[in-house]
Amino acid sequence: MKKNTHYFVLSFGLFLGWLLSFLYNGPALEIIFANGNVNIKYLAIAYILTPSLLSFYLGFFNLNENYRALFIRSAIIVNLAGTLLAITLNMLFCSTAVYILAGIMGIFSVLYIAGWGCYFARSVSIKVMYKYMAYAICLGNIIFHTNEVLKAQGYHGMVIALLLASLLGSYFASKKLISEYGILKSQYSFQLPKDLLAMMCFLMFLLNVGGGVVQTLISPLAENSYRLVHGIDIMIYLVLGLVIFKTKKSLPSDILLIISIVIIASGYLTLIMIAGNPLPAYALLVVGYAALDIFIWTMVAKLGHIYGQPLKVFLLIMAANLLAVFMGNTLGAMLNSTLQDLYLTIALSALSTILAFAFVPFINKFLQQGMLQLEQHRAQEEALKGVVAVAKATELLTPKELDIYKFMLLNLKNKEIAVKAKISDNTLKGHARSIYKKFGVSNKKELLERANKGGL
Repeated sequence: MKKNTHYFVLSFGLFLGWLLSFLYNGPALEIIFANGNVNIKYLAIAYILTPSLLSFYLGFFNLNENYRALFIRSAIIVNLAGTLLAITLNMLFCSTAVYILAGIMGIFSVLYIAGWGCYFARSVSIKVMYKYMAYAICLGNIIFHTNEVLKAQGYHGMVIALLLASLLGSYFASKKLISEYGILKSQYSFQLPKDLLAMMCFLMFLLNVGGGVVQTLISPLAENSYRLVHGIDIMIYLVLGLVIFKTKKSLPSDILLIISIVIIASGYLTLIMIAGNPLPAYALLVVGYAALDIFIWTMVAKLGHIYGQPLKVFLLIMAANLLAVFMGNTLGAMLNSTLQDLYLTIALSALSTILAFAFVPFINKFLQQGMLQLEQHRAQEEALKGVVAVAKATELLTPKELDIYKFMLLNLKNKEIAVKAKISDNTLKGHARSIYKKFGVSNKKELLERANKGGL
């Protein structure tokens, strides 16, 4: 693991700050299109639904990972130019052109996330993925809520300035990231199970529908109750980032999901019990959905790390995420802030969460199996280092003998080797005699002794 991992955080965190503050129904969107020339609801169809359909389509192709750097660079440049052009087009009353531009920016935003995800999945150790994913998500949300506070105070010019500064900062951080991790190390990867990918897409969709409803229905309640409510959001993400920084070990995925769901459920219960003051419920929901975001996207990165094809993984799961956001925002717009609609919101969110939770045991099983395979392959590779060159072993041994030889170096028992090599005990004995003869030893004990001394 290289030292400059902060480029991952800055690159994605700053880009996410721009994305949430502008395209994802952020404060800059309302500031730029405040004159009413552009219907923001129609705009959502362009910048959310269009890229979700395209990324779903692209996800079925095995895109070359060499495009990852191109995706990142072009996405930031297009979105920087698009942000400036959107302001100009709105002033010129070209609403149709704005809708088309929003769709293009949405598409390139997805391509950026897929490119960044490819670098992240391939380069970051699986043990610390949750930390750097958390830092990036916290940074992006802090920028977003800072812009909300600035907008509430009437500092509209500062919001636009911070919006553009976030993209410029992301560009320079991404440039360093590409330079630092330009050549990705080859790694073992296994065939990506289609049912696992499908379950991850359903999980992403079901868990984020509720988040979209919260954004469009419950957030305004909190804003009406306390004008600077987004200052609470900033504190929550700062504290969450600090807690994760201090955490030494990551919790299992299912435990993290349960904790997130319990916090979200507590938020909804609090909303029912204290209907007159939505702030405590809002704070709990922010914490719950923040933890949920970190959990889900870390799992996506692990999927790309273990099974390879991170571009495909991020594109398809991003498509599910965008569809969930669109569906959640649509449901939120259809409902009102009445007590009856709040109960309906809670029921819908609870139902989607329960359905999502049903996929978790199966997803965990796949990930654990993949991790076990990955560790076995790495152990075999390490066992070969300093013992005998792979090329020499390949030259001396047949493919089946080479597999058995690797298992021998792991000091496995003969029965275990026979099971893993999928051969009978008698066949194993025949292969073993051939291996001993080729290496000039009499038995496995002598083979291991000479291997440990580097004598082969």
